[in-house]
Amino acid sequence: PFALSTMSILSVEQVREATTKPFWFQLYVMRDRDFVARLIQRAKDAQCSALILTLDLQVLGQRHADVKNGLSAPPRPTLQSLLDLGTKPEWC
Repeated sequence: PFALSTMSILSVEQVREATTKPFWFQLYVMRDRDFVARLIQRAKDAQCSALILTLDLQVLGQRHADVKNGLSAPPRPTLQSLLDLGTKPEWC
């Protein structure tokens, strides 16, 4: 089955609308219990057939290549990155 991550770019509701097949919801457990409870309720309402609990998150891995290349989250625009985007519209 398909497992939808808490951090997905699509909502659990959008996935439910797009498929009739069962799917699971992967929940990243966070400190805000009210927020977590709302996520679980949304997964129930979307008829997710399983809940996957992930407990090892909220610390991003150190990605040496990203650091070397200046990639950050959130992105910090630089003159070079703006020039790259300006000359490569297909990236957008």
